[in-house]
Amino acid sequence: MYEPGVDIIVVSWRTSVDLQRFLKSFDYFKPSIPWSLYVVNVEGLADDIVVGEEAADNLGAHHLISSTNVGYGKAVNEAASCGNRQNIAIFNADVILTENSVEECVEFLNSDDNFAILGPRQVDENNLITHAGIFGSNSEPKIRGWKEYDSGQYCDVRDDCVSVSGSAYFVKRHIWDEMTNDVVYQKVSGAKGAFLPTPHYYEETFCSYHARKRGYKIVYFGNTLIYH
Repeated sequence: MYEPGVDIIVVSWRTSVDLQRFLKSFDYFKPSIPWSLYVVNVEGLADDIVVGEEAADNLGAHHLISSTNVGYGKAVNEAASCGNRQNIAIFNADVILTENSVEECVEFLNSDDNFAILGPRQVDENNLITHAGIFGSNSEPKIRGWKEYDSGQYCDVRDDCVSVSGSAYFVKRHIWDEMTNDVVYQKVSGAKGAFLPTPHYYEETFCSYHARKRGYKIVYFGNTLIYH
């Protein structure tokens, strides 16, 4: 049986300043639903380790350290394998959370049994859109709204995405496990989680394509905004 709530994973590769900023936003906007926090430092330097240890001390985070650059996919898979909550939320270290952003995404993800994966609207420090859904086809994905000024034009909800941005990626645990344990996937990858380790950061793309192949839907959730 899965535990209620969400396992939150943030991965940092020598980005202690970004990680500290993410953790401050997490501390300020702690989810009201049950949560566990996993901070993964990949090939961490001294400053990175300090930030991770402070998160363990002050936030009750699980601090995972890889002495070598294992890559984003393996780092996420390792952290995900440590948790057992009903949902997984995966973040890049340079994300800044907003009020109720985690709860809103988890709630909508679980509003339909066919929803597998969800990504919120994202903008950068200049209010330029960095994620408004990825549409098109597997072979020709279309990134909507990239670097447009955000004036509310993409506050819609779409369940016809081919993928969503891996910088803020919500997935149901039982579907993550279903994909992880797929016989063909395991024969090819031997991975501990549903992110296929790749050399060019297509882990979440493969995961989304795999989920769609299994009949699930990928959701862009424009009602919730985070910064990236």
